[in-house]
Amino acid sequence: MKITLSKRLLAAVLIIVLALSAANTILILDQRQALQDAAHDAIYDYVIFQDSDTYKAKNQATGKIDFTSADAATVINQALTEGNTLYLKPGSYALNADIQVNNKINAKIIGDSAIIIGNNQKILVKGDNYALSQNNIIQGLTVINGTLRIENSFATTVTNTAFINCTTALELANTNTWTEGTKVENCRFVNSKESIAFRTPTGNGTGSYASTQISRCYFNIPDNSVGITVEYLAEFSDSQLQDLRMWMGENDAVHNQTPAQRLNASNPNVRNSVRIIHRLPRPTLRDRFRRNRGYAPSAFSRHKLPRQLDSQNLQSLQHMDLRHRRSFQTRKPRHPSGRKRRIRRHPRVSAETRHDLKL
Repeated sequence: MKITLSKRLLAAVLIIVLALSAANTILILDQRQALQDAAHDAIYDYVIFQDSDTYKAKNQATGKIDFTSADAATVINQALTEGNTLYLKPGSYALNADIQVNNKINAKIIGDSAIIIGNNQKILVKGDNYALSQNNIIQGLTVINGTLRIENSFATTVTNTAFINCTTALELANTNTWTEGTKVENCRFVNSKESIAFRTPTGNGTGSYASTQISRCYFNIPDNSVGITVEYLAEFSDSQLQDLRMWMGENDAVHNQTPAQRLNASNPNVRNSVRIIHRLPRPTLRDRFRRNRGYAPSAFSRHKLPRQLDSQNLQSLQHMDLRHRRSFQTRKPRHPSGRKRRIRRHPRVSAETRHDLKL
């Protein structure tokens, strides 16, 4: 007896199989994501997250909610008192007080697209002296209208963090001992009046900010603002600035935009000329021609640029380079003897050879 199935029955069976397969795939992916989140959260002491208008801190050792408050700073400070490493889940964290990272070693505040609404408050990484505050990390945050202050600390790392619309975005200060070995990497400073500031030492603090590394950072500098400030008696020595992007003049705004400044001792509101490293210009066509002919380099090529350049000297040097280029490009190169080079289009043939060729 031959059993035949209708097309409608076959289609219904196929739809059921596909639906079961899709449901199984979704369950597998959800389980994998849950395992990844559990493994990710397990490396932190507390996970901070936002639940409606309330901020909560979950203890990763016990799995319980230890702290709850309507103020994000209160929850974060309580978690830092009991733990050393915090993970901030995506969300907006409004501060009504400062975040205190006091006398911590190997403390971490890691954010996953977490937005800190500063309200002119600060994130303080501070030690009574440098030996009590070392190797702390701030990573993955977006700080809006707030300040990160590093005080009396050693080897603090700030990475993958954005500072937006801040009066002072990143501030380094010495009130007792010094702050050295700070690393600022892959950070953005957007529309901040003062992006990075090295403050004048106070109290028992020294002026040393040695071994500071600022690398791969982006500065969007608006009007009446400055990228990097080094105040009087602040020693930015044995330090590195690498791959920095200073964006100025956006929307035709060019009023008092300063990439870097060092404040004067007599009047802190007056900045001295900034010491810059100026790359020597590429050789002009005239210099290349004279070098190939064995001549000495021109006066412009022999000129050594001063370590401190003001606008007048720089403008004169640029004008000199432009004059050399124009004077050389208006005439063709001549032979070293002063005569025009003679180009022979065919070899000379003697009279005897011409007579032989005619024959």
